[in-house]
Amino acid sequence: MMTDGKLIFDVGANEGTDTAYYLRMGYPVVAIEADPFLVDGLRGRFAEEIAGGQVTLINAAVTEKDQEEVGFYVSRDNTESSLIRSMAERTGPAVEQIGVTGRSLCSLFGEYGLPWYCKIDIEGYDAQAVAGMAGYDGRPAYISCEGSGQPIGEIGRDEGLLYVVLDALAAQGYRLFKLVDQESLLLLTDVAHYDRLHRWPVRARTKLERWTGRPTPRYNNRLWMARQGLPGAGSVSGPFGEQLAGEWADYEITRRRMLRHFSHYYHYTKNKQFIFWVDIHGKY
Repeated sequence: MMTDGKLIFDVGANEGTDTAYYLRMGYPVVAIEADPFLVDGLRGRFAEEIAGGQVTLINAAVTEKDQEEVGFYVSRDNTESSLIRSMAERTGPAVEQIGVTGRSLCSLFGEYGLPWYCKIDIEGYDAQAVAGMAGYDGRPAYISCEGSGQPIGEIGRDEGLLYVVLDALAAQGYRLFKLVDQESLLLLTDVAHYDRLHRWPVRARTKLERWTGRPTPRYNNRLWMARQGLPGAGSVSGPFGEQLAGEWADYEITRRRMLRHFSHYYHYTKNKQFIFWVDIHGKY
């Protein structure tokens, strides 16, 4: 089945920063969020776009298969709420557990159309969501997920956790990938990104950019995007697909790069409860 050349799925819409970004670029969006409180906020924020058909809002958790109800853990920090209790409680006990409808991507694609791009960011449940495409005749041309969703201390003890999402994408037929550091929205290649950040010329350059308020995309694409006036640039996922500068790499190269960058990040990060905050973009 051919993808809709415009439609975007925002899986894990949260407060709608990414949805607003996609709308600004001219794309209609299916925004999916499990937390009903956040859904109420999205309904108000995008009332005009919902009425006009540019936004379709769905209150559900994206799971491997359709379920009448699944347990969802609401965190004090709504960016950490998750279907996985340990993920929701990284910074303290979850506020509550609520029951929400579970929907697979297979059934969502069948009801709302096959998107051109599907963004997934659901706090540790990305691999299961990707597996939920099985059974549908077609895949989004472009997709992105949060890389591991696990604390780096746990990955340090079990390297296999690093590749769970990458392997899930490969199992669904994705063959080419890009890694993106979410802190800076820079592509992670064979250049030692985290080592480079700690070298004095780069540290001096980034400090100078902060002092002058003139960041460049080469050093911090997120700050540069904010400088251009992009609303919510502090948390938006940013460019995707061919708009994301840099070459695509195959599975083996991407796997090797993930391990290299993770090892550097692990070395410099004292708090091993932090997550290796990297997105994996995939295409056929």
